[in-house]
Amino acid sequence: MRPTLAAYLRLLLLLLFVAGAGTTRAGIRIYTESNPLPLRVLDVRYYLDSGNDRSAGRYFSIRQQLVSATEQAPNLSDQNGMFWIRINIPASETARRFVLLDNAHLNFVNAWVLRHDSILYDYEGTGDHLPFHTRNVYHNNFVFRLPAHVQGAQLLLLVEKRFEPMHLPVHFLSYNSLLDFSFRSNIIIALISGIGIFALLLTVFLYLNMRERLYIYYAFAVVSYLLYLLCDTGYGFMYLFRSYPPLSDVSRPFLAALMPIFYIAFSRRLLNLDRHLPRVYRATVVLLWIYCSWYALSIFLPKEGLVRSFLLGTMGVLIITAFLSVLAYSGIGIVRRIPYARAMFLAALIHVVCTQVYISYLAGRIPPNPFTRNATLVGFGFEVILLTLLISLRFRNYKREAESLLRQINQQQEEIFKNISSYREQQMNHISGILHNSIGAGLSSIKYNLEAVRHSNDRRLMEYAIEELSNLTDEVRQIAHSISPVLLQQKGLLKSLKSLAENYSRSGRIHITLENIGSLEQTTFQNEILIYQILQELMQNAVKHSGASEMLIQLILEPELVSIYAEDNGKGFESSGLKPEGLGFAQIGALIELMKGRLEIESNPGAGTAISIEFYVHHKTTTA
Repeated sequence: MRPTLAAYLRLLLLLLFVAGAGTTRAGIRIYTESNPLPLRVLDVRYYLDSGNDRSAGRYFSIRQQLVSATEQAPNLSDQNGMFWIRINIPASETARRFVLLDNAHLNFVNAWVLRHDSILYDYEGTGDHLPFHTRNVYHNNFVFRLPAHVQGAQLLLLVEKRFEPMHLPVHFLSYNSLLDFSFRSNIIIALISGIGIFALLLTVFLYLNMRERLYIYYAFAVVSYLLYLLCDTGYGFMYLFRSYPPLSDVSRPFLAALMPIFYIAFSRRLLNLDRHLPRVYRATVVLLWIYCSWYALSIFLPKEGLVRSFLLGTMGVLIITAFLSVLAYSGIGIVRRIPYARAMFLAALIHVVCTQVYISYLAGRIPPNPFTRNATLVGFGFEVILLTLLISLRFRNYKREAESLLRQINQQQEEIFKNISSYREQQMNHISGILHNSIGAGLSSIKYNLEAVRHSNDRRLMEYAIEELSNLTDEVRQIAHSISPVLLQQKGLLKSLKSLAENYSRSGRIHITLENIGSLEQTTFQNEILIYQILQELMQNAVKHSGASEMLIQLILEPELVSIYAEDNGKGFESSGLKPEGLGFAQIGALIELMKGRLEIESNPGAGTAISIEFYVHHKTTTA
């Protein structure tokens, strides 16, 4: 059924809705025990500093220039500078001993506790551009332990992330709340990582069984996303790049941009876009070329500056476009009823929606909870579960189809060999009749003549016996050639066929030319028997029935195909209503039909006969 205009409009509206939930500018969000607080409650003030002086003295020189975040909302996206942020530490009956900045990718962070414009506590500067041992607390995020008795004090933060969005959720937490916050995040990360590793191992198993590139694409997509999540949550820097900050800075955008390449390649092959939606397939080829070119260019982007900001921003747009394209052609696949399109659409939709939920959490539009803080992790987990079940189902269906096809092939081969055996039995009965009626009678005649010679010494009887013996020898030779398996085993197919053609040509009644123009000289022995018997029958028909003086036979042997073409200059016949005569030709025609082959005969009275035969080679296989 062709898709309707209404279906396309619904799909377009869905994509516009998803795209409309796009990113907002980065800002500051304050939480106490995971409860959001308005910025005015804590009198949050900030200042964008374009300089490079990170000392406390710099703060005291610009403190009068701090702007209220309530009067003018801070925009922390793509700024060429560092932010001084001053927050009144919230008063509470519960001791809040820690400040957690829920962003593991701040280039530089420093903190001070102030009271009455004097420094109460000074922390060591840290950031993902500095070694991990500079962290105040051993944690994947930036955590600062507050000193005791901070009522009425202020927290001064210096954060820097130039030319990139800098989301800054600030959590004031008690010790138990910090443990709970970390436990919830870690348990989700561990669960999702376990799901990803299981999916990866299963995908490797499926690839080893099927050797299909689809599973390679999916495995690389899972690996790139697992590594991205490891780096995005800060654990990559914590465990892999502790002393190599530049690798931590580069790995996250590198892996984030890498996954869509494999994701598109996987979904295209899963949906067979080149066959079902060729125009969409060509469009995805263009998209991948643009994406990969920009991706390669972005790898060599400078460490900072407007060029980096522009390239990263454009790369982000391309990443969103890549996933929306998967969503779009999967939706079209649903309308066109392409297998697996519904599951692929749902997986892409989960990815896009969970990404938008996480962005909304960072923008402060939705409250924090274990789901919103880890929406990308949860989305990845559900997406991997769905796609892994999908490829497992696809493998099961493929295995069932393969087993069914294998049974059909084996049954077909049994029928083929049964027909060959029947043909051989008829041939042997025919040979038995020849041996009895012709060879036996000839031998009896020779014996009678030789006995007469012994008594009469008549030379004419001796010459007659020798002539009969010569004729009998020729007839025995012809019978020997008709017993094809023995001859094939001794000489091989081509030599046996050439020997057969030479024997007919030696009679003087017909000249047979045999040509092999294929890439092979032999095939399976069962197929060689069939080929030999077919050509033997064609030669016999040309000699006995067509009255031809010339015959051309062309044989083509390929790994999966056998083709035979034969033509002669005989008397011909009406091919529309007649069939060539001769022993076994009906059985051979039945064999060709059983093997799903093709048999064509072109002939007209006085114009000779042309016969074309083709059939696929079935290699003998057995089931366990």
